[in-house]
Amino acid sequence: MAKKRSAGADDSRGSDGADGADGAGRADGTGRADGANRTDRTERARGADRARGAERRVALRLGVFRWVFLLSMLRMFAAPATEDFFDEQLVPWPTWDWVLCALVPVLLIYVSRRPDDWRNLREDHSLIKWALVLYLFYALLGAIGMGHAVLWIAVATSLAGLAWMWHLNHKEQARAA
Repeated sequence: MAKKRSAGADDSRGSDGADGADGAGRADGTGRADGANRTDRTERARGADRARGAERRVALRLGVFRWVFLLSMLRMFAAPATEDFFDEQLVPWPTWDWVLCALVPVLLIYVSRRPDDWRNLREDHSLIKWALVLYLFYALLGAIGMGHAVLWIAVATSLAGLAWMWHLNHKEQARAA
């Protein structure tokens, strides 16, 4: 007959991890000692904690990206809106700040380049890609049309981000095949 033990009653074990009273191992017949089972549970718990930590990191990064994208849209429409409402342009067209906005999705791609993090971003790949395309389009218009040379940095950054996304997506497809 197997004895019931409390959670803290592990002191009766010998050095081999088997039960000190009868040496039979686990009561379910698998022959594994409680120490090995406890190690498996600990490893699974650590793996689950790492997965939750990775999901939290990706969610935080994605939240920052979304806020910056929203603010960049407001910033982009602020110049023509002030001109329409007040008959003069109170807010200038974005220049150096657009470079920073274009840098955020590239940084998101960079810090999420690990395969697990990139897979966690799968649902948002299209949003990131379209943000980069928008930043590229606006930066090209500003650099060519208005002569703002600093926007060429945003053009290069957006192109680098799009190329990096393409590379990571193809790398993931090759790994899946």
